[in-house]
Amino acid sequence: MAIRGKTLRTILMQTGRFYLPAAHFYHRLWRDHLQQIGFRVIYVEKLEEHPLWVIRVRITASAQLHLLASAPATAHLMTAEDPLGHQLQAEVLRMGKTWGPAIRKTELSLARQGAYCTIAFLWPVGLPGRLARPEKIPNAFSFLMRTWLRKSRN
Repeated sequence: MAIRGKTLRTILMQTGRFYLPAAHFYHRLWRDHLQQIGFRVIYVEKLEEHPLWVIRVRITASAQLHLLASAPATAHLMTAEDPLGHQLQAEVLRMGKTWGPAIRKTELSLARQGAYCTIAFLWPVGLPGRLARPEKIPNAFSFLMRTWLRKSRN
C-alpha cells in the first residue's frame, strides 16, 4: 500500500481507526455543505440557552455562481433587492429539511455586510458548541527571517 501523498487522517479513515467526536456532528455537516457550495465558513455555532444556530460565512465568486445558476430564476427573484440572499435562504431551508425538522422561513435571518454573511435560524437539532476555523499561529521564524530574505533575494 502506497502511503505517499496521503494524510494521516485519510489513512486512519481507510483503516477504520479514525474517530470524530459526535458533539459537533451537525456543525461539521453545515460547514462541509457550505464549503462545497463555495463559501468560506468562519464559524458555526449553536447557543446553549436556546436552539439558535449562527453561521458566519464569507461569500466567494464560486458561491455566488452556484447559488444564482443552480436553481432557475423567477421574475420575482430577479426583481428582488438581493437575489443572492433569497437563493441562500432557500438553500439553508432545503438543507435543514434534509437533515432534520424543517426550518421555518420566519425563523431564519440573513444579514450581509459586504462579502460577509451571518445566517441565524432556530433549529432544535444538535448539541451546543462552536466550530471555528483553527487559528494560524504566527511563527517567529517568519517575522525574523522575512526582512533578511527580502534583502538577500536576487
